[in-house]
Amino acid sequence: MKNFFKITAALAFVLCSMQAISQNNRLNSSRSIVLKPNMTEQKVEVEVVGKVEKLKIEASCSIYQGEITVEIFGPDGSPQGKFKAGSLGANNDLLSDEEKEKAREHGRLEKYVDNPANGIWIVKVTPKKTSGNLRISSRQTYSD
Repeated sequence: MKNFFKITAALAFVLCSMQAISQNNRLNSSRSIVLKPNMTEQKVEVEVVGKVEKLKIEASCSIYQGEITVEIFGPDGSPQGKFKAGSLGANNDLLSDEEKEKAREHGRLEKYVDNPANGIWIVKVTPKKTSGNLRISSRQTYSD
């Protein structure tokens, strides 16, 4: 009977240790950009290093003037996703807050990758006379 308790205790210890070892770690980052009509193309880098199991890159925007194109590229330069959003607003200086809200368009692109390639992932933002907001966020999940 004593051996049974010793074996059970040892097994419980091993199982608890394995669970602690296999826990995932996460790295989250985000960047907010206020879009203005005179802005030019921008690139946001997301660096993937090590044994990353899952990568999520998200770009979301809310614009009330102009248009925007958002593209995601892998470390090898291959396109991984793209979206375009445009607004009916012609000149944001002449629009009231209520008209801005009516002209506002929202867009979102989410890219999920299992076992992503290490390197620099690029989110390319191309605004055209755009007013609004853009948020780019990433989440990397990895094991020790």
